[in-house]
Amino acid sequence: MGECEVNDVPELENGGKNQGVLVSRCRFLEESQCASTCVNSCKIPTQNFFRQNMGLALTMTPDYETGECQFSYGKQPTEEEEKEARETPCLMRCPSSGGMRRWHDGNIQSNVNNEQWLEDLNALAKLNASGGSICSLMKD
Repeated sequence: MGECEVNDVPELENGGKNQGVLVSRCRFLEESQCASTCVNSCKIPTQNFFRQNMGLALTMTPDYETGECQFSYGKQPTEEEEKEARETPCLMRCPSSGGMRRWHDGNIQSNVNNEQWLEDLNALAKLNASGGSICSLMKD
């Protein structure tokens, strides 16, 4: 996570005073640049962790255009919200060109697709290791 600030969640019954956290620059999303990785490796597991291990409902709402992510504590995600999150289209800047979406959905048809997204992820890791910024949306 990156910089964040406590905020209100107005859609909660009690007004949600100080029950939200806005991450103004999600480093997970910035580094992965992939909606599928965001949803399947961060959003859903984090929401499940809070619900199952801490007994606290949490809805995370990533904004793929700004790189922000709204955490709404005490708000249980609806089935519609979760379905919408899983159906988020691939981002144009996704390094796997949709390969992670196919992998998460179990739709990899051949080793060629599998090898391509692995190559893309390795190239991404090398760029990150060199200290280069890979995100055209976020500026330091």
